[in-house]
Amino acid sequence: MSHAPVGNSPFLKRVLVPFWVIRILIMVVEVAIYAFGIGIIASNKEKIDQRVFTGSLAVFAVMEGILVICLLLDIVCIIKRARRTLSPKFFFATNLIQTTIFVVLFVLSILGGQTVLSLILNIAIV
Repeated sequence: MSHAPVGNSPFLKRVLVPFWVIRILIMVVEVAIYAFGIGIIASNKEKIDQRVFTGSLAVFAVMEGILVICLLLDIVCIIKRARRTLSPKFFFATNLIQTTIFVVLFVLSILGGQTVLSLILNIAIV
């Protein structure tokens, strides 16, 4: 007995949804960690050198922005899949962009000597 695809979408929910859920949960946790870090940096502004404060705040804000962009790309893919308008080219392009971003973040976390938790989160996302 052959398997007929449901509708005209080649993307199976039972394959995509678990990956989306895991990746979105991990990215939400990472966004929360960076937001917490921004809060700690901002609350200790007087105790930190101005150059260190500005640099740290910029790094945390850029990291959080990158993660939010990746979250938005996932949400767009989910919406397009729900509407059955998710094309293979768009899906491939968004996943290529996200994979490139996460590989770069992973390499930077290795070179930067971040915490073990950050390294584990980056490995899980990649």
